[in-house]
Amino acid sequence: MSSLKAVSGVTWDRVIQTWTQQLRNKSEFGDGSTHPYQVVNIEMVAPGRDQLEDFEARRNELDQRVAKLETIQAFYAPSTEEVLQRILKEGFSGAFAGELTFCPDATQAIQESLSVRPINKLLLCRVVLGSKGVDYTEIHGKYRIKFIRGVMPSFLITFKPFEAEGAKPVPEAAPRWPSEPSRDQAPEPVAPPKEVSMKPLTAEENPEIPGGRQCDFCTKWHQWNARYCTRCGARLDLNDRVPKK
Repeated sequence: MSSLKAVSGVTWDRVIQTWTQQLRNKSEFGDGSTHPYQVVNIEMVAPGRDQLEDFEARRNELDQRVAKLETIQAFYAPSTEEVLQRILKEGFSGAFAGELTFCPDATQAIQESLSVRPINKLLLCRVVLGSKGVDYTEIHGKYRIKFIRGVMPSFLITFKPFEAEGAKPVPEAAPRWPSEPSRDQAPEPVAPPKEVSMKPLTAEENPEIPGGRQCDFCTKWHQWNARYCTRCGARLDLNDRVPKK
């Protein structure tokens, strides 16, 4: 079963950046805005061992027959709280038997949710595509995945509509995460975070993992020869590894 963990300010900003960069129709409030929705809380989804192994097995299967395997980040809007809990407990392949549609555009995923009473929660997932026409189809910017073993939720995002018409998003200079995770309150301004360097540390800087490789998405450290992040499932950049000395 997956567990939920609070995210750092750096990770919060990266999730927001993923949301805004993949919007098909940019917000009138600027490129960094999630309008007409406001992000209230972000939690990292740490998959259970069985879910992670099933995902890796599917990715390895595709890697053997697809010349250039592509993994994208896309959103899925659960229709009910029960569906969300089933996904967290059993993974997508355990919660659903058929095909599912994922949207790189968060707004599109929310608006196309089949829920009559939306729960205002969104999953940002890593989706292994495979061969077009065989493993997935693409139409109107959406991806219909036929074998959902290759889908892994990375983050659970709680959002709400902007309360007032024409309400402006949080200013760029202010942080975009709450001081404490909350599903009912908008984030309150706190001191801006210190800039964190994302480049790999040297052996002297990180003696526990000499020549280690840091995940660019969730910042977890791995051994230099690791291929995928064991926390979020991201592929570690093969061209940016530091050989172990």
